Amino acid sequence: MTVPIAELSSVPQVSAEGTHGVAAMRVAAPAADVWQVILAVEDWSSFVPHITRSVVAARSGASLSGDVDVETKDIATSLAVRMAHPPGTVAPFVAVPSDTTVVRAISGLWIVTPIDADNAAIELQLDVSTTFWVPDAIYPSAKEGLGTLLAVFARQAAR
Repeated sequence: MTVPIAELSSVPQVSAEGTHGVAAMRVAAPAADVWQVILAVEDWSSFVPHITRSVVAARSGASLSGDVDVETKDIATSLAVRMAHPPGTVAPFVAVPSDTTVVRAISGLWIVTPIDADNAAIELQLDVSTTFWVPDAIYPSAKEGLGTLLAVFARQAAR
């Protein structure tokens, strides 16, 4: 029997217009390992589907800035990412696409809470600012994508 290394502890929730989402998951890894994966933006392209390039341009104390190129069947864009990780359990971030025709910005929070020495809870909250109404057809893919993205980070941390 294979024991899952990560399981969704809640069904990903996405607003009806697909612009706000939350997913939470239990991870079979210490909180410090989860943070190490989240903050290693330069490694994202090696394990996150659809990220073709990820570069950290600068690190300063608890903050970082960099670029992430995303390519899916529907979109190809470069995101300028800014993230802060002050001591604690929350890391706020903002990502601004190079082409703001549809998406103006993505902001959110990574939240990692220790459960015990070997396990953590990870939560990802996203808010997407769009330039116009987003069709309801995006809702199912946003809901599926949010859970999938969280699982990818959880599996990487549990290695």
